[in-house]
Amino acid sequence: MDGEVTPNFGREASAQSVRLEPVPELVYPAGGHAGELAAPHNFRAHDVPGHFVNSSLSWNNVGSITVTPRLVGDSYLGAGDLVEFTPSDPIGRFYPNDFSLSHASLTPACGTFSYLGQDAIGVNYTLTARALGGGTVSNYDDSLSYVGTAVVGYVADNGTDGIDLGQRVNVAAAPWVAGRRQVSDASAVFARQDSGAPDGPFRALRWGVTLQNERDGRDLSFFNMNASIPGDCNVAGNCTAVALGELDVRYGRLRLESAYGPEVRDLPVPLYTEYWDGQRFLRALDDSCTSLARSAFQYPDGTLDNDANRTVAVGAGQSTGGYTSLDSTGVQILAGNAGQVFSAPGQGNTGRFDIRIDLSAYPWLRFDWTQSGDYDQSYLPPANIGFGSYRGHDRVIYWREVFFE
Repeated sequence: MDGEVTPNFGREASAQSVRLEPVPELVYPAGGHAGELAAPHNFRAHDVPGHFVNSSLSWNNVGSITVTPRLVGDSYLGAGDLVEFTPSDPIGRFYPNDFSLSHASLTPACGTFSYLGQDAIGVNYTLTARALGGGTVSNYDDSLSYVGTAVVGYVADNGTDGIDLGQRVNVAAAPWVAGRRQVSDASAVFARQDSGAPDGPFRALRWGVTLQNERDGRDLSFFNMNASIPGDCNVAGNCTAVALGELDVRYGRLRLESAYGPEVRDLPVPLYTEYWDGQRFLRALDDSCTSLARSAFQYPDGTLDNDANRTVAVGAGQSTGGYTSLDSTGVQILAGNAGQVFSAPGQGNTGRFDIRIDLSAYPWLRFDWTQSGDYDQSYLPPANIGFGSYRGHDRVIYWREVFFE
C-alpha cells in the first residue's frame, strides 16, 4: 500500500519477523571495509503494530552504511520472498569509541643515555582506534576518504617537575592504516633549547602521547601523565597523556685540545666527549657509542678518508696519528675518549701542525668554543700539535728573572 504501515504484520498465528543482511552496504569512506552487523536477527515486535525493534544491533567499523531488511526465512507464510528489497537511508557517521596505546618503548641513543639533539632515539608504539567492544575499526585510515583522523602530540617532563618540554620532542610522523598508527622511529630527537646553551641534565625525562584534532572528540582509553603539573596527576585525577617511558638525556660536546711534547716521545692529544652536569662539563665516561667518520678529521694533507694523511711530516721525520679504535669507517669513542696519540718523529725532528674536526654531521656535539653566543659551530677550534722543547714567548719577561751581560 505505497509504503504505509501494515499493522497486522507480525501477528500471524506463526508470527513472521524480520532480519537484516549481516553485511551492510558501505557508503563512507569509499574503498573501506563494510564490516559486519552483530545480532542482525534479534528483532522483536514493538508495542506499535507493524513496527519491530532490535536493541542489540551493532556495527563493527566506522563510517556510514545502509542496511537492507529481509524476511526471516525469506518467505511470507509460504508465499515467497519480497518482490523488492529497499535499503535504508545512510546511517551514521559512526566513529571510534576510544583509542588504546600498546607496545610502547623508548630506546636511548647512546647505550644508557642520549645527547640533546642526537637523532638516534628509538621510539616504538601502536595506537589503535577501537569500537565499543574493543575491536579495531579498520576504516579509520588516512589512505581512505575518512576525514578527521587524530593527530598525535607529545609532552615531556623531567621527573614530574610540572614543566612541559614536549615542544623539544621530534618523532617522525606515521599514518593511520586500517585503524592503527604504528610508530617505529629510530631517529627521534629531544632537541637542545632554542638558544643552544647547556641545560639539563634530564635524568628522568618522560615522554608522553596525546591526541589532537580528533574530529569526534574521542580520546585515549587510559591516562597516567600530565606534564604541565608537578607530582602525580593520578592523585588529583587530572592526567591528560599516556607515558611512553623515560630517558636520561644530557647536553654534550666534543673537546679537542692542543698538545706539546718532546720529539722523542709519543704525544697524547686530548680528544673526548663531555656532558653538562648542571654546573660543569664532565668526561662522558658512559659514551662508548660515538663514532666520528674519517671524513670529519682534517689533517694537514687532507681528511682521513685517505689513511696516508694520518702521517704528517715533522722536520726530517714523521708523526702518525693513532686512536684506540680506528677502522675503515672512523674513530670510535670508548668511555668518552678517542685515545688520540701522535707518534714521536725522532730526535731533532721538531715542528708544529694543526688538526681540525668537522662536526657538520654531529650537531649534538657542537659548542660555543669562541664565546660568540653561537652554540652551533660546526668546526672545533683547531688543535696545534707541537714536537720539541717549548720556548715560551720571546717578548714575555717573568718576575725574578735575572739577566747577565
